Amino acid sequence: MKLVIENIGLISRIDMDLSKHFTVFCGPNNTCKSYVAYVLFALLNTDFKESLQCFGEIVDDIKAYGQFNVKEEYIKQWLDRLCEITSGQAKEIFGVSEITKRKLFKDLQLAINFDESDYQAVLEYKIDQVVDVIGDTFRITKEAFSDIVNVDTAHGFSSKFTSEGIGVIAFLCTLLKQLIFRDSGSAHMLTVERNSIFTFKTELCVNRHKILNNLNDLQHNLAKSYDVFQELFNQSFNKYTLAVKTSLATADNLVNIKGSVSELVPLAESVESELLKGSIHITEDGAVDFHPFAMRDDVCIPFHLSSSIVKTMASLVIYLRHLAKKGDTLIIEEPEMNFHPDVQICLTKIFAKMANTGIKILISTHSDYVIREINNMIMAYQLLQSGYNPEYLAEEGYHQEYTISKEDLDAIYFTPKKDSSSVDTSHIRIYDDGFSVDSIENVITKQSNRAEWLYDLLTDLRTS
Repeated sequence: MKLVIENIGLISRIDMDLSKHFTVFCGPNNTCKSYVAYVLFALLNTDFKESLQCFGEIVDDIKAYGQFNVKEEYIKQWLDRLCEITSGQAKEIFGVSEITKRKLFKDLQLAINFDESDYQAVLEYKIDQVVDVIGDTFRITKEAFSDIVNVDTAHGFSSKFTSEGIGVIAFLCTLLKQLIFRDSGSAHMLTVERNSIFTFKTELCVNRHKILNNLNDLQHNLAKSYDVFQELFNQSFNKYTLAVKTSLATADNLVNIKGSVSELVPLAESVESELLKGSIHITEDGAVDFHPFAMRDDVCIPFHLSSSIVKTMASLVIYLRHLAKKGDTLIIEEPEMNFHPDVQICLTKIFAKMANTGIKILISTHSDYVIREINNMIMAYQLLQSGYNPEYLAEEGYHQEYTISKEDLDAIYFTPKKDSSSVDTSHIRIYDDGFSVDSIENVITKQSNRAEWLYDLLTDLRTS
């Protein structure tokens, strides 16, 4: 499936292949890469529950035959409505005022191009699950390579099972999303603010409660001026992007999240063992602390005293241990932030492991170390596919799970015009040995040339 976004900041158009397992955004700063990531995050998390034209036909077939055919037109109706709703949410997505929205995102438009190959992928998907719909238990089954979805119930379909019923609408919207995106289809984003989310969550919650208390006081004294309301709204949560607000909501709900266990816990353990050399813990009262493996079991470091790598990676560990599902899209802005080169390289390999486990990865990066390691993993994949000795590659850390097929990778370059009036995007060609980012390579080459020039001057000075 190809997602097309138009009129987003300085970008007139960008297209992305949502089927890719690993996507890399590259290019100079201030080229709207984050804007695109914010929109993708919102799109995949938009969970609308409203009746579509096709629902009447689907419900009639279910009630008459206990099944319905998944038609391509049904899928397109759902996707068109998804894009329409997301396009209209710019204020919420970017956390901006109406005035700013009109300046930067007035004509924001989204579309998803769904073709025959995408439809065949829907048909290949197999379902066997039990769901509750309007107080009744349904078993939903679909065989692989079939367009027939069976809906079985032991008690028959009640008079409430209509295309206008809220429960039925929610059921059909969820089912169509599952068929289209398979498994989860949701997104989780680690923004550049991630290293402070848990550090300052308490203060943010205090401010929220202060606002609520003030509102409670106001309802008993309506004579207070409009300026008081304006002050409260100026402090509001709406100044944050949707991705940041979602992260803050997660941080505020750690007590409840702690009880959930993801099927992808081994990925969290990989981050802890290979990068952090310690484990992230959620305490009984919802705080976060860190236990270094090298210290006694009863010694934990408070989060605000932890190292920058722990603060930056805690959100990822908590997501992988408690929230992650296969089919998710994980979006990470500048994963290299705060990290020594060896950590950047190791983290990039873990991203490949995630992608091979079922989590789609999207990163924006300025790091030559990250790009080079992706290229190494592409080459390692080519060697393994060619029958090269896997044990020899494993000695250098390139097990199968730490490799990437170039067909599963997409790299998009963001190019600003010379006068910075607009930004063009293009897909970088990926070869058997990977890809290069000209803006990064050029900077490295120029720096190396300057170093050689200065060294020659210094050598001449010493010998003169």
